[in-house]
Amino acid sequence: MFLPLFLTLTLPASAGDLEISGRGLIRVQVDGRPARRRVGERKAWVVGLSDGDHSVEVYPLIGRQPLARHTVTLLGEERVLLHYEAGEITEIGRGRSLAVERAAWAMAEAAAR
Repeated sequence: MFLPLFLTLTLPASAGDLEISGRGLIRVQVDGRPARRRVGERKAWVVGLSDGDHSVEVYPLIGRQPLARHTVTLLGEERVLLHYEAGEITEIGRGRSLAVERAAWAMAEAAAR
């Protein structure tokens, strides 16, 4: 007997993303945890955040006093783009979350097979 294989993609009910760009040598923390960063890139990100308010803090590479603090409210599955410069964090845009885009791409790829 041949059983069909079904692809099940499980994601959190609501997953938001933050992307923070900035100049200089900085560290970024969201809700007290370090944000991910690739070597040589000027942006950091956090994926899979729940709905609600999240605290974003920018620190110098060496030191414990934050250079800037900001609170971001995520609503549903959205991506929020932030920029840090001269001691201030500003929101520069909102859009679909990376989790939603990746899930849609994975489902389209699975359907094409």
